[in-house]
Amino acid sequence: MKKNLIIALLITLNSVVFAQISGTKTIPGDYATISAAIAALNGSGVGTGGVTFNVAAGHIETISATLSLIVSGTSSNPIIFQKNGAGNNPKITAYGGGTATPSSAIQDGIIQLVGCDYVTFNGIDLYDPNTSNPSTMEYGYGLFQLNANNGCQHNTIINCVITLNRNNSAVSSVFASTGSRAIYIVNSLFTAQNALSTPSSAAGTNSYNKIYSNTLQNCHYGVMISGYNAQTPFTLGDTGNDVGGTSATTGNSILNFGGTNTTLSTCGAISMTYQFGSNISYNTINNNNGSGVNNQAGILGIYSVSYAEPSVLISHNNLNLHSASSTIIDAGIYVISGTGTLGLVIVSNNVITGSNPAATTSNFYAIRNECTCNVQIDSNTISGISQNGVEGSFIGVIYNNTQAGNVHCYHNTISNITKNNKGYIYAIYYKGTANVDIRYNSITNLTSATTTTLYADVYGILTETFDTAVIKNNLIHDFSHSSGGGVYGISCNSISYCDSNEIHTFSASAGARLYGIESKIKKRTISNHCCPVKV
Repeated sequence: MKKNLIIALLITLNSVVFAQISGTKTIPGDYATISAAIAALNGSGVGTGGVTFNVAAGHIETISATLSLIVSGTSSNPIIFQKNGAGNNPKITAYGGGTATPSSAIQDGIIQLVGCDYVTFNGIDLYDPNTSNPSTMEYGYGLFQLNANNGCQHNTIINCVITLNRNNSAVSSVFASTGSRAIYIVNSLFTAQNALSTPSSAAGTNSYNKIYSNTLQNCHYGVMISGYNAQTPFTLGDTGNDVGGTSATTGNSILNFGGTNTTLSTCGAISMTYQFGSNISYNTINNNNGSGVNNQAGILGIYSVSYAEPSVLISHNNLNLHSASSTIIDAGIYVISGTGTLGLVIVSNNVITGSNPAATTSNFYAIRNECTCNVQIDSNTISGISQNGVEGSFIGVIYNNTQAGNVHCYHNTISNITKNNKGYIYAIYYKGTANVDIRYNSITNLTSATTTTLYADVYGILTETFDTAVIKNNLIHDFSHSSGGGVYGISCNSISYCDSNEIHTFSASAGARLYGIESKIKKRTISNHCCPVKV
């Protein structure tokens, strides 16, 4: 019933014109509530110079239905809702009695922007008090298309605390919207939120939106942005969406997400699919900082997918992931592109740590890259990761694709990795058909404490294909194996130029296989300092 009222309101307000609203307004004051201010904007529009709504610190209101803004600002006539004064952020509390799920055409949410441009919410908190499904909200802030020529562009969500309910973890049966999402930007009509739309023009995309300095918590996904799978010339694809900005002051904190008791619903901090020119930087990600629950269905810290020529920057993020998944993979950063070799994906200066005490067959990928474009993975720190349970491999950096541009893997630090179960340790694992350049990485203190000798080898660098791999100036040392498994500093199954690496201090029990460098083909150049020691 509430959703039908929203649609009727949108249709009615489009046909009514009042005096436009401009200048500075107060809430409470000029308008009693944020809800009343949005209703007035929808009826009157924004006037010359734009409008700023100063919302009093500590203001609290409970809404009876989703707040829907359908009026756009412009660069010279923006719409701003902002906290005013000292004290707690203003807070909007969600309505009770929601009936939708992530599969519904119109989902339960707190605020939605429908084809809006140049709207800012600064310091306006959202809270969902509902504890059981389907009453819980599917999204906090949602950005949707009004039609195929009118998406949401140049909007900013900043300094907000958004608290939902992680118990909403259902997977959509018709579209990739999963559970509760603190901020949800999707290439869908507001009347068909469970289906992707095809933009008719660049104006129909959701582009140039900024998500800065927010705390997103107790949700299933922190930020989920999904665009249209545009092909050349890519004008119908989402462009320039930015999660985290360019400094620590603009990064978001995404905390205590996931924690479902189902084994079917992978959770995540940031998911961006079908995006061009995107930025994911300076975010702090921790799914369980002591106030959360380890997710049982796997975790994707940062997930970026583009099936065309992507331009993606993922940098300076700090990820701390705690999983209880037994069979589904965990990945700190997972990047995919499906076609084209002209794009560039940069994954740099990220810090990744975590644990999985319950793995049965699940693997932990710190950085998983399946791109066909040029890739630069540099200056990342992967450290302090432990795996227990029954079985599951650790992979620090993996490249796995059949076609690609150039892959550069430089100046990464991978250290203090411990496995107490069956499964491999691969610090850097290359399996592709591109030219790969692996240099100046530090790989130290890899420990397999398993008692099995099968499927439990430790590798510093492994290349498994027959393309050119340059492996130079890497520091590889202090590997140990508690049983008779294999310990390999570098293992090459490619046309390798392997020189100036320093490899030393390996230990294992009797019967172990210890290799400083193992080369499986004849065409190679090897000149290294290699002194593994068995103790």
